[in-house]
Amino acid sequence: MNILIYAFLAIGAAFNGLGAVALIRLPDVYTRIHGATKCTTFGSIFFILAVVIYGFAHGGGEGGTLAV
Repeated sequence: MNILIYAFLAIGAAFNGLGAVALIRLPDVYTRIHGATKCTTFGSIFFILAVVIYGFAHGGGEGGTLAV
């Protein structure tokens, strides 16, 4: 179960890192905002999923329900 949690954390960090790269690499203000918000939103979803899985795995269901 910990491997799944670490995988979700790594995927979330990678997408948030791609959002930072989008701020630097994209040419226009609007495309920068679009690229950054898409990536960071998707990365945050993976972080939240990792927290929920951790709560269910280590909290007996109460922690995961609280995280949701």
